[in-house]
Amino acid sequence: MINAKPQMFNPEQVINEQKHLLAQFLQLTRAQAQLIAADDTDDLMQNLELRAQVMDKVNALRPELAAVLAEHADDPAVRDLKEQTVEILREISETDEKNRAAARGRMEFFQAEIRRVGDTRKGVGAYIKGAQVFGAEIIDECQ
Repeated sequence: MINAKPQMFNPEQVINEQKHLLAQFLQLTRAQAQLIAADDTDDLMQNLELRAQVMDKVNALRPELAAVLAEHADDPAVRDLKEQTVEILREISETDEKNRAAARGRMEFFQAEIRRVGDTRKGVGAYIKGAQVFGAEIIDECQ
């Protein structure tokens, strides 16, 4: 029987492409942890931009991927690649959660530091307000 609907893409190729892109995304996600720990905001912003670009490519594959999964759901190779992809997605999710927690921790640290500096300024200001300034002539008279 001749298939009236020509296949425009290789199912394994589409899933492998998604798997490759998600592996890149995972690598960038792992790198975020080091950037957060190092307070390297410039490189962190670059990392986030690269992640967005990779995710755009993953999203562009969605129509082909949906067709592959619908048409080849029983293919063992496709199922295996799908399971590998799901594992990568799970790891991305776990790593993202750890990164968000680390970023929240750093943000809370900086908020506490800002409050501490503000409190110190208020304390110094209150001390200076009540202090008397002694001029050089007073010090000279005391000698």
